[in-house]
Amino acid sequence: MSTAQSKAKNARGKRVAPAAHLNDVPRLRVEDMTPDAPLGVAELKQFTAADFEAWCLRGEDFRRRLSAAVIAALRPSDVWRVDFEQGGEWGGVCPVHLRFTHKACDQIIIDVMSAGPASPYWNGLLWVNTGSTGLYCWNEDGFDPGSITGLLERIDALVSAGRTQPVDIASVLWRGGPHA
Repeated sequence: MSTAQSKAKNARGKRVAPAAHLNDVPRLRVEDMTPDAPLGVAELKQFTAADFEAWCLRGEDFRRRLSAAVIAALRPSDVWRVDFEQGGEWGGVCPVHLRFTHKACDQIIIDVMSAGPASPYWNGLLWVNTGSTGLYCWNEDGFDPGSITGLLERIDALVSAGRTQPVDIASVLWRGGPHA
């Protein structure tokens, strides 16, 4: 504590504690979390790429729980079918790998992938040719449910407006519109 801080007094002349800084807030330690520890939006927002990887290295049960927690935080609308990678079937590169398929248009598939060893960012990959060619159409520094659901809403708005070709949707997203 600095001299100025130790001498800080309120209006009544009593000493007051120095203001806490954001860096003073203890960060969630993934390695200390138990299998039944809460995994809500607040916890997920604290995770770094290394935390996501550390969580998944604890086993498939932890990875499934993490993916389910991300889906629960997103609360995707009923227009989407959502699945998540469970055994490395999509390459096993990202700790959380979600696949959203539009129910009204099966060729509209977007993968949402967490930060991890392959990338420090969350990414959205829109499949142009299912299984062979994808275009990255979104990325974010950390877990932001609003950003992800906003992306899904924009894609749904495009499908509802009659755009059913993934390359058309990717083109609109690359240009930054429409903002639903």
